[in-house]
Amino acid sequence: MPRIAAEFRFLEMTESQYDALIADFEAAEAADPSLAAERVIHVAMPDGGGWLAFDVWDSAEAFERLGETLGPIFAKHGIAPVQPRVYPVHNTMM
Repeated sequence: MPRIAAEFRFLEMTESQYDALIADFEAAEAADPSLAAERVIHVAMPDGGGWLAFDVWDSAEAFERLGETLGPIFAKHGIAPVQPRVYPVHNTMM
């Protein structure tokens, strides 16, 4: 299956909100290591008054499983999920 890339733009997320989301997601990964098994890379950075995150996944199915974990974490922190832009990956260099 081809890799996919997903771009998430959170227009009003702060660094502390991002850090809290990631801490909870890392705890979920520690409880179930398969969550991160197909993630190639996660990169995040401030974007104006918000936050931008970019992920590459080994497959669309792996990316879809991510949503099942992230949904409750977003809800816990009162952050509305955003619709990511998803792209097919042609090449990956690391």
